[in-house]
Amino acid sequence: IGLTGKNSEKANNEDLVDMEIEEEVIDDLVPSDPDKNRTEEIYEITIEDGDSTVRKADEKTETIYSAWVAKNGQLRTQKEVIYKNKGKDFKPELFIGQAHVGLGYLLLQPYDMGTILPTSGNYMPELNNSKSIHFYIDYLKGLNLIKGKLRLWIGVTYDITNYRFRNNNIRLTPNNDEFQFTLQDPSVEQADKSKLVTNYLGIPVLLGFQNHAQNPTFKISVGAQAGYLVRSHTKYRTENGNKTKKFDDFNLSDIAIHPVLNLTWESLTFYAKYALTNLFKKNQGLDQKNMMFGLAININ
Repeated sequence: IGLTGKNSEKANNEDLVDMEIEEEVIDDLVPSDPDKNRTEEIYEITIEDGDSTVRKADEKTETIYSAWVAKNGQLRTQKEVIYKNKGKDFKPELFIGQAHVGLGYLLLQPYDMGTILPTSGNYMPELNNSKSIHFYIDYLKGLNLIKGKLRLWIGVTYDITNYRFRNNNIRLTPNNDEFQFTLQDPSVEQADKSKLVTNYLGIPVLLGFQNHAQNPTFKISVGAQAGYLVRSHTKYRTENGNKTKKFDDFNLSDIAIHPVLNLTWESLTFYAKYALTNLFKKNQGLDQKNMMFGLAININ
């Protein structure tokens, strides 16, 4: 709220001082989406005989704007918002929505090589962890279970995983009976990038708790998501700038199931996803799994 006086000099009780109030009115029940419910309104307060008050009320709040002249002649202003929906009168919405964009790291879980030699090539090669990135965007609807603080969340998410290989000379073999990679002879062709990118469309189901029904500062949600592989490709770039892409499923599992943990403070979320399913289809690669963790922001 911004208050500006049209008369910058000290005011006396007998003076008429017009005040303009520019207010951004935000729906109290949707604190995560201020832009959607924002309006700008201008009110005038005329101070006469020392003080004046303007009231504005709606179904959720009553706002009292007060202005007066202090003993030292300075103009004073005050805003007070009374929330009508607190306590027993508050009825949380049955469904609310939220959307997130997240960015984090992608890691491979430890796996047992057994008696298979590392040169067999039917396992995911060692990653460059600093450049292996996970990105996701989701939209969830939350069903109220208990007083707006406990909700069941279900929605849709799109996950992109970027497996950046430590050895840039790795080449994946498409249309093979099992996941397979080979090493390109550096004397023939030297590359400065080699990676595998997967895209999964998923359905998350989470149980979430927040510390307040209105304007929560802390949230936690746990659950799982099941994803379906919609696209995957390998890409490598040679030192002279030539790029090569090959699209194939590379024997990756069609279904990926991840337990999910979200910890939110204000609008910033720490997330972690830990795979229960193997990276590859049955008998088409070693038993390897992945995990992701990072930060997400609320975008609605």
